[in-house]
Amino acid sequence: MDWLDVHQAAEFLELSEQRVRQLAKDGRIGMKVGYRWLFNRAKLEEFAKVPRQAGRPVARVEGEEDE
Repeated sequence: MDWLDVHQAAEFLELSEQRVRQLAKDGRIGMKVGYRWLFNRAKLEEFAKVPRQAGRPVARVEGEEDE
């Protein structure tokens, strides 16, 4: 298996190291080993294939209905 650290995973996914750490903390990628996050390259490839919309999700206003 090919394991990457935060810096390598960030380069691979073309994201910031901060965003990679947040995704890891959210349980979406990686695993914590001691004080370090490690990422399986094959799992990152799967994660990268899923289309995602850039930016923050639109906040919904309470009581607002879809048109």
